[in-house]
Amino acid sequence: MLLAEDDQPEDEETGEAAPPTFDPDEIKFDEKGKKGKRGEVDVAQLTDDQLAEMWMRRLQTSPADFLRHRFAAELADTQKKEDQS
Repeated sequence: MLLAEDDQPEDEETGEAAPPTFDPDEIKFDEKGKKGKRGEVDVAQLTDDQLAEMWMRRLQTSPADFLRHRFAAELADTQKKEDQS
């Protein structure tokens, strides 16, 4: 009987998936990914959508930091509008 990954029996105490009860026939490591060439992209040729996607993938911030900056910017904008009134 084959079980899907989601259907594996769980350990009742920890709730984690139980280790498989059989050994694999063989183990292979894929070395293809290490043979790729690193290249450069001319930013002028990218579309706005591609630039935005690239920026989002490189973004390394926590949700808490993002919200802190966003709310600070909104507060500054609100105070700026009140000063103009």
